[in-house]
Amino acid sequence: MGKIKFLCILLVVSSCGPSPTKLWLNEYEALLKEAVQVITSDSSSSHAERMRVRIAEKEAEINEILRSASMQEQMSFLSDYYDMRVRFFYALQDN
Repeated sequence: MGKIKFLCILLVVSSCGPSPTKLWLNEYEALLKEAVQVITSDSSSSHAERMRVRIAEKEAEINEILRSASMQEQMSFLSDYYDMRVRFFYALQDN
């Protein structure tokens, strides 16, 4: 009985944290901010290329995360994702 109670508590606690899509968006936003700094600085083209590869790898991760997300979470994610991409392009233009 103790194991079942522990698993139920674990399930409740794990469901209270941020969703996988929100975690991914936070990591992706940090990566985009770093990319803006790399692109707008005088860093080498190889560093900029590594950033492009890291962004592509990060974007590939979201497909798996979205497969297990609810429709509402997917729609919320897409809205947040496109807002973030627009801010990224504006940040590049401003610099």
